[in-house]
Amino acid sequence: MQKTIFTIIFVILLLGAFGFFLFFQEKPIWDIGYKIGNDTTPNTFTEQQLLIEKENKKNMDFYNSALKNLNPNLCEWITKKIQQQECRDMIGATQAKKSGDIAACDTLTGTGIVILCRDAIRSDRAVTTRNKILCDKVTDTERKIYCKEQIDELILQANAEENSLTKDLCNKLGEEQKWNCLNEIQQIDETNIYKEATSKNDEKLCKTIKNKELQSTCIDTISIKIAVSTNNSILCEKISDREKRLYCKTQVSKTEDINLYKSAIESNNLSTCEKINTLTLKNKCNDSIIISRVKIEKNPSLCSWLSNTGIIASCQQI
Repeated sequence: MQKTIFTIIFVILLLGAFGFFLFFQEKPIWDIGYKIGNDTTPNTFTEQQLLIEKENKKNMDFYNSALKNLNPNLCEWITKKIQQQECRDMIGATQAKKSGDIAACDTLTGTGIVILCRDAIRSDRAVTTRNKILCDKVTDTERKIYCKEQIDELILQANAEENSLTKDLCNKLGEEQKWNCLNEIQQIDETNIYKEATSKNDEKLCKTIKNKELQSTCIDTISIKIAVSTNNSILCEKISDREKRLYCKTQVSKTEDINLYKSAIESNNLSTCEKINTLTLKNKCNDSIIISRVKIEKNPSLCSWLSNTGIIASCQQI
């Protein structure tokens, strides 16, 4: 019985000691190797990237210089073989285009550059000969369309300069140049109307012009002509364009001054000279009449009335 009690007490003490150890023992520290702080290890990835970028820039510089100077020797300095070969091909394609030798395109290695080379030469031939059929041999769709548009533009320009545009010709052109052509024909027709209207001073004919700017110019031109020929500055007021209106008034004023000058000289009348607005013409009128009177009246004292003081001495010697 005592042995059993002793055994129970021993077990209880043992369990208590074990519990005490578990409760008061030092907690473990789990170190997963992650440290916060400055990493002094060289960033090899960044350095490699910088070296790659530097090499790419150097290659591109050689590439651009080679194409600019058409010097294939510079291509050899390019470290990337694909870019090096492309450099040679581009120079070959450029030289082939300059010479127009389409067979030279077949000596190139890049399939895309070979096609580009052929298309460029075929397009040039088509435009030079103005033969849109040759444009159809161009492989690239956009270049083919542009080839035909260039030819249409040249045809339109040449016929416009020769004044030989017709509606039949316009209808043979592509859509864009077709409408440009038809507009040119209308402008040519209206230009002829403008010429006829201004030659006849016919404002009603001006009003048949559809182009509003040309119509306005036509009416203003006629108004200026009539205003100047009739010395009627009131007609200038109906001119819509401000600058043309001022020009009209200036021209009418000049015409009036010239007529007054002629009248003053013929009548030997100084008072008529005073009506002249243009100062230089007024002074000339005044001096001409005074010198004429000095000669007729033999009176040198009149010379003091001269506007041009530089000729007073000469006047007094008359």
